[in-house]
Amino acid sequence: MATKRELAEIFGVTPRTIENWINKGVPVKTRGGRGIEWDFNTPDVIEWFIEYRTGSNSDLSKERANLAKAQAKKVNLEVRKLEGDLVSREAILNTWNEIILLSRSHLLAMPSKLTPRLIGQSDHNTIFNIIKDDVYQTLTELAEADPLPPDHPERET
Repeated sequence: MATKRELAEIFGVTPRTIENWINKGVPVKTRGGRGIEWDFNTPDVIEWFIEYRTGSNSDLSKERANLAKAQAKKVNLEVRKLEGDLVSREAILNTWNEIILLSRSHLLAMPSKLTPRLIGQSDHNTIFNIIKDDVYQTLTELAEADPLPPDHPERET
């Protein structure tokens, strides 16, 4: 989604050009008015723009259409990345690697944490509750942990 001003920035045109496009049929999600911002679905506008710019069937027009499609795809991907809809494959793999390493270290630490608390215990319910509490504490710590290193470019600030 983009406002009139954001759409103008995406396409490198003025807001007045966007107003002209509205008059020519650009798809609008929410019509603006007093106190209401214009809202556009960026992928729909990109498709409209491609059709708008590629009116004829000549070879030059086809090449321009291909270029416009490629540029539109690039803009769409950039917008989606800026909006946080896309994350790099490398970031996902690195994050999962960190989650697995963090989980492994927490799980391997459990026996040394539990042994002193379980020595001398003979009641089944007491032993069960000690282990259960530690498992839940470990799961809570893992859920709250941020696996991304502090300098990671996709870490939320």
